Amino acid sequence: MEQSVKEIITSYRTPNTINIRYNLNSTSTITMDTSLLAKKKRGRFQKRCVPLRAYNEKLPVDKMKINDLLSLCNKGLIPSCYHDFYKSLTPK
Repeated sequence: MEQSVKEIITSYRTPNTINIRYNLNSTSTITMDTSLLAKKKRGRFQKRCVPLRAYNEKLPVDKMKINDLLSLCNKGLIPSCYHDFYKSLTPK
């Protein structure tokens, strides 16, 4: 004989528990603990995606803009850890 679920009961007081009733005339329920079913995962596994290079070489920058950036470096307004990047820029 096949039984079908007639009522599923949940409560905010017991969030990891489900009560199942197969007969509406009966007061007895089957209690199911769902805390064992839930595995804590921090996200789905994804393959590592490596973006394609948009340019094969550095893009040229206006000579006047390079001069302005280098003057900011010389005045100490740009931190010294970035100076090599600005000095390596290629002019148009």
